[in-house]
Amino acid sequence: MTRAAVAFDRVVTLLTGIALVALGLAAVAWVRGNFGAGRALTTPLAGWTSASWWPWALGGAGIVVILLSLRWLASHRWPPKAARVNLTGDATATADATSVASAAADVLAADPAVTKASGSATRHRGRPTVTLTARVPARSGLSAAIGAADDAARTAATMLGDSVAIRTVLRVDTKAGTVVR
Repeated sequence: MTRAAVAFDRVVTLLTGIALVALGLAAVAWVRGNFGAGRALTTPLAGWTSASWWPWALGGAGIVVILLSLRWLASHRWPPKAARVNLTGDATATADATSVASAAADVLAADPAVTKASGSATRHRGRPTVTLTARVPARSGLSAAIGAADDAARTAATMLGDSVAIRTVLRVDTKAGTVVR
């Protein structure tokens, strides 16, 4: 998921939460008699709903909401997996990028400077991409894990060739202790 999609999700969640709290408070005020006082509630929309353009406006708003919902769903789709990739030297030779990513993550996790590692192979903008993600301790962990991450990424790049992009993500775990070498 992109950063824009995450930010949009958080803003919509906040606004939805505020709207639901306001709706709940209005319902409590209505039941207690503080709001409406038992008489019919009139709104500015009462005149609009009887107008001839109202069904068309409501239908147009519904179409806009449907299109926005489809765009929202499209931004949350998982990236396609890159199971088999063609090797650069031979047109008939392929490699399983998922297995290479998993093996590289296992090698990376074996390093004492890394507390946890994972690997995945996806298609990012049409190009096969192997992503190695490692969690490292906050104190002295990042500098110690850079060498191990470079070695694992270099080995994966050697196995798969230039047709596959290699991405390494080091996440600093602030709750972990110090690395002992």
